[in-house]
Amino acid sequence: MKILETPFLDQEMEGWSLPQQDLMPTSDDFILCFMFLEKDSKRAGPILHIIDKKDFLERFFQQPAPLRLVICAMAAHFASPALPEEISNAFYRRARKAVFRATDTPCISTAQAICLIFVFTRWKGQPMIGWPFLKAAIGMSLDLRLDIDPDDSPWLGAISENKKEERRRLFWACLYILKSEQSLVDDDDLSALELHINRVKPPAPLEGHYQPFDCFHSLCDSYNKIIKIKRDFRTAPESVKQLLTSPTTHQRYQNLIGLHQTIPKRFLLIAESSQALEFTDLSRFSQQLSTLSSYETPFLICMNLNLLAAISMIHRPKLFLSSLPSCHPTKISVEAKSQIEKSINQAFDSACRIACLTSLLVNATGNTPTQ
Repeated sequence: MKILETPFLDQEMEGWSLPQQDLMPTSDDFILCFMFLEKDSKRAGPILHIIDKKDFLERFFQQPAPLRLVICAMAAHFASPALPEEISNAFYRRARKAVFRATDTPCISTAQAICLIFVFTRWKGQPMIGWPFLKAAIGMSLDLRLDIDPDDSPWLGAISENKKEERRRLFWACLYILKSEQSLVDDDDLSALELHINRVKPPAPLEGHYQPFDCFHSLCDSYNKIIKIKRDFRTAPESVKQLLTSPTTHQRYQNLIGLHQTIPKRFLLIAESSQALEFTDLSRFSQQLSTLSSYETPFLICMNLNLLAAISMIHRPKLFLSSLPSCHPTKISVEAKSQIEKSINQAFDSACRIACLTSLLVNATGNTPTQ
């Protein structure tokens, strides 16, 4: 509470002027953010893997307005007891205003704020409104050269390990958000954006500042796999025969198996049956998830959902053949019939497993899947 005990006029407020009063922090803002970041780490996950919580709270009244205000908006959105929606919306509008004032000079805190503004619009169920901010976040991350690891960036000089990890975390956050959005929508401008995954070290724990986030690389890989499958299917096969005989489906499946093999077994949530989660499954999953931080859990479950979704996507075109009169079992070869049956079974199995893991995700987070 040392922060609140410091007289407001003694807080460092460089660059503030009277017309910017709506950008200034208050003690109520601090309490709102403190309760959210300290007491609701599950739902604060998208923030906690980007920012240094300890530093943010200790220097709350010196934090740049864009970052502080968007985190206030997120805290108000999930406040308990619930606050009127207009409060979080007002913080959001103020954060936008602050960002527009700050975008002339790229910096880490502004990029963090822009990234989180997009996350907030997604929470509100309006991601399209946030797309310009997502694109701006990617652009600013490239301007800041976040796609090159700090250890390979001599122009940064002698920066602390904390600042290095801050840059890495922001890069991986931008990458995750970009890939997750590209996996959901077909937008040419969004599809054209790219961040290279192999030049920056994965997030690492830093005692007192950042918790582990071991599954993040695999999570981004799983989104990347979905994106590639979707792009492959943009070109339709010329005939049913080509769909059945093309080696592309087999190659996609082999690539997916290859991804599975790179993921540590402790991250794979595979139930014994696709129909329901048995007690033994829940016990094993609970043990696996207990090794993770509370805000890492939903991301790990989402990674497993992505892997199942990729299997379903690979087999779905052949599954749809079953609805064609020309593909009635009596009119096709035994081999074609076998392929279609396999695809039906694989897609159905994946759908059932997805339903089971979705219920696990809701129970683990207390949120709806969109949140």
